[in-house]
Amino acid sequence: MMQEQINTCEAQLGAGDLVAAQATLTKLLSQFPQEVTVQLLAGRFYYAKGEQIRAEDYFRQVLRSAVPIVT
Repeated sequence: MMQEQINTCEAQLGAGDLVAAQATLTKLLSQFPQEVTVQLLAGRFYYAKGEQIRAEDYFRQVLRSAVPIVT
């Protein structure tokens, strides 16, 4: 179900339908707030909407969630 909602939101973003994308994203964020894929999608949404600061906040959350690479 989560993946279907993500696919729907990505399609809405791709079509430029920010109103529908925001509705779908709001549901995703309420159901899966810590999911990295959802956070990344939120960053992409807010960037597309022109809210770079808010987008950056989500992108930073994704980076903080990244598993460190051990060499």
